[in-house]
Amino acid sequence: MRTDEQFTLDEFGNPTGTAYDLGGADDDRLKGEKILFCVAYGNEDVLQCAQRLVVPAVATRNLAMDVVTPDIFKRKCKKPLFGNGDLGRYTQIWYLSDQQAYLSAEEITRIDEFNGSGGGVFIWADNEPYYADANALAMKLARTQFSGNQTADGILHPGEKLQRGVFIRHALTSGLNTLYEGITICTITPAPHLTILAQSHDGQNCMACFSHENRRVVLDTGFTKIAGAERFHRTPGTARYVRNIAFWLAARTRDSQYSLLTGPEKIATLSQGQVSEQFAYNVKEQGNTITLIVVWQDQSELAIEILAPSGQGRRASGSQSPLKLEVPGAEAGLWRCRIVAQHIRTAACKYVLTVVERSSGKTRPPAPTVEIGNPYVQSHPVDKPEYRLRLAAAPCELDMSKTPYRIRATLVLAVDGALSLRVQHGGEIRCQSPSVKGWKVLSSGGYSHSGRGRRVLRPNG
Repeated sequence: MRTDEQFTLDEFGNPTGTAYDLGGADDDRLKGEKILFCVAYGNEDVLQCAQRLVVPAVATRNLAMDVVTPDIFKRKCKKPLFGNGDLGRYTQIWYLSDQQAYLSAEEITRIDEFNGSGGGVFIWADNEPYYADANALAMKLARTQFSGNQTADGILHPGEKLQRGVFIRHALTSGLNTLYEGITICTITPAPHLTILAQSHDGQNCMACFSHENRRVVLDTGFTKIAGAERFHRTPGTARYVRNIAFWLAARTRDSQYSLLTGPEKIATLSQGQVSEQFAYNVKEQGNTITLIVVWQDQSELAIEILAPSGQGRRASGSQSPLKLEVPGAEAGLWRCRIVAQHIRTAACKYVLTVVERSSGKTRPPAPTVEIGNPYVQSHPVDKPEYRLRLAAAPCELDMSKTPYRIRATLVLAVDGALSLRVQHGGEIRCQSPSVKGWKVLSSGGYSHSGRGRRVLRPNG
């Protein structure tokens, strides 16, 4: 989040800046992750909008994005879009569909495997017939489909329940007061584990998300939200919407739930000596870690005060934004907090308050970031997070300095027929055999290593 942002409501009623985004004060978690955005629709306005507006929008959240067109890629590279090794550098795939199907059955299977192993997928469709690949992906990944051809061109507003012209409050709609629905749209068929997020002005299910086990998928029926700069900016909510999608699908945010305590309808302010209203948050599971994050835009000194259900209080203060107060092992129940203005440098200090609840015992391992090779990461519901890796020609760093881990490596690169790995923990340890320095041969033919700390695994040589 930029420190020079001004907290105001724009002409459409949306808060400016990124502080009201999903996880808007926690961008460091995203550093190193990268999105592959495939734009199949052959319209220059859409492609340029993706490159000139969507890419910079997600870049403000520490996320890189590559934009490709399937037809040009296949014609120039003479190979499948999602071949072996192509997805190793990405943690998300965004696919904007066309009336022509570009994806082969093999490529759809690759995306399904990527999604099943924890990679996020965003499927962007439009009115019939512009959902050829989108339907194939939606059915494979989320057991749903797109259908229909309706005129839209309206503005959506938040609501407590799903109804025409309304989007519900959800992580993906965090900080939004208005959102453009697109020019023409279709509808999404309800399915298990699928949440319908919005209905168009005539009742089409126009936004949805799928979340089950290790899979996360976002579906939208109006890719004409980005059919040129004018429509992209029709409500600035479009930029926040794509940033929220990028954060929700990111590999490193899966273990946490983010909630805005200061809603986007009105900018919260404090004057000298003033105490904010009391905010309440219900911790769902005993032992989870909760973190309060307050962001403000000047050099004022603020304090966070939090009260546990048992009555025990904690406090943190500072003059540098953002200010965080972490409570590990939080007790389940209703927590209450407030912000105190200790020294205000302006007439009114504008602030944003977010609470993060991180699950205990269900922490998903961070996805490795590599530039070449094809590591394959899959988490399992076991006592310790488990990594399953295929190491190719690139180092793969796993930072588990605070969490015990178990690593199981298979198909590790062999040099002259013999396994050769380097395992780094502090100083570098070279091992020429998996039975050396803690590696154990498994009956399945793989190798395992357990412990705690930071490891860099890579083929030797």
